[in-house]
Amino acid sequence: MKQSTQTLDWKTECLLERLDKVKNTGLNKWLACCPAHSDKHPSLGIKQIDDKIIIHCFAGCHYADVLAAIGFEASDLFPDKTTNFYRPKKPAPKFNKSELFDLLVIEAVILALCFQAINNKVASEVDCKRAEKAFEAIMRLHSEVYR
Repeated sequence: MKQSTQTLDWKTECLLERLDKVKNTGLNKWLACCPAHSDKHPSLGIKQIDDKIIIHCFAGCHYADVLAAIGFEASDLFPDKTTNFYRPKKPAPKFNKSELFDLLVIEAVILALCFQAINNKVASEVDCKRAEKAFEAIMRLHSEVYR
């Protein structure tokens, strides 16, 4: 993929465009069919972290074979050396792990109570909406810890 000075986001987008059955599984994470073997169900994990793209075939294909199958080289998994030298550092988490844990416990209890109410068929629409908010809060906490 020889291009002049491209950003990592652009490279990730190009990589994903060359894969089949791409599914977003989280913030900067995807699953797709591996182009290095006959793949009917997605087995290739793709993750963009900090200054690199990580790929892993859960069926065991070597990363070089995966890259060759889509016309990429290992250097394409990293930003060009001339781009973004002065990129600001990743922001510090809004909460420390202890605070995140406390928030997680509160939202998990709310979610558990809502599921109990749903199972007992006594959940109101307000209960269901609060369960949805608890779920979203848990997912935000997850992304905060793993960003």
